[in-house]
Amino acid sequence: MIFFGENKSGRFRLPEAASVVINCELDVPADDMTVTFPVSDLPPLWRIYAACDGSPVPGESMEGVCFCGVVDEQITSGDGAVYTTTICARSPAALPLDSECEYGEYVNPSLEVMTSRHLAPFGIASDSAPAQTLRGTMTVARGRSHYYAVRRFCSIFLGTVPRIDSLGRFRPDVRLGGEAIIFSPVTHGHNVQNRRLFTRLTVKQRRYSLISRVTAETGEKPAVVTDAKAASDGITRERRISLPNSRTGTLSDADELIRKGRAASFEAELLCHGFLGDIVGRGAVLEAQGLEKTALIVTKTRYTGSAGTQTTRVTLAPQEVL
Repeated sequence: MIFFGENKSGRFRLPEAASVVINCELDVPADDMTVTFPVSDLPPLWRIYAACDGSPVPGESMEGVCFCGVVDEQITSGDGAVYTTTICARSPAALPLDSECEYGEYVNPSLEVMTSRHLAPFGIASDSAPAQTLRGTMTVARGRSHYYAVRRFCSIFLGTVPRIDSLGRFRPDVRLGGEAIIFSPVTHGHNVQNRRLFTRLTVKQRRYSLISRVTAETGEKPAVVTDAKAASDGITRERRISLPNSRTGTLSDADELIRKGRAASFEAELLCHGFLGDIVGRGAVLEAQGLEKTALIVTKTRYTGSAGTQTTRVTLAPQEVL
């Protein structure tokens, strides 16, 4: 990977990095990068770009760039003889996430209005913001961020969770299209184009997350929602919710509690060579002897590069996690 910095002087090439870590996660609005350079004389940076080897200085198209970051911290340290400078940066989602928006009520809003008001001022692009007006109202309380307003809109009117990727591109649904990625310890087999090789696999099956029944208290006769599969697997774990005080006030809140517990009961972490970028939200299939699993989704990636070694840890969970 090669790196470029940006400040009032423009964009310029940075020295070769000693180490770099890039984290992307479904539940965290802004991706982050920590990169260390074996120098002490870096000028103050506003932004930092990570690109594939051989890429030109990033232009309008951002061709070859895999991470664009707003610099949060620039730390120089050493022992008097050897110094390093570490840059801590977050993806462009940090800007609407850190900025408070105007509070008030939206009546019959559209995705176009929300993105133009809350994302466009920060340079975040949206290729999928139809002007269709949706019926209903939404309140944004005082002290909320621009990112919160967009996320709340997507949750209420679209039933989705939005994502802003490492290059500042917005999509209203974290799910990525295309065929599922097949993670396998072998490279041969069908669908080679979508196959990714892993060198190490850790699977966590958490029985403590499974819920066999949820009692929904309504003030009258309580309603009971059960998970027959959990019960048949010997799970006897009950939760109770107050329906009048729950999120939707319906039994779907009890169903969601069971679904979230089921999703949290399985997690696979894989170690892959090289950089796997922009795959968070992509469907996945795990192929491993005795551990085959379909209907998964990439929930987290952690890229680490140092001393000629590049690896990406990929975390998979059931698609029910969304």
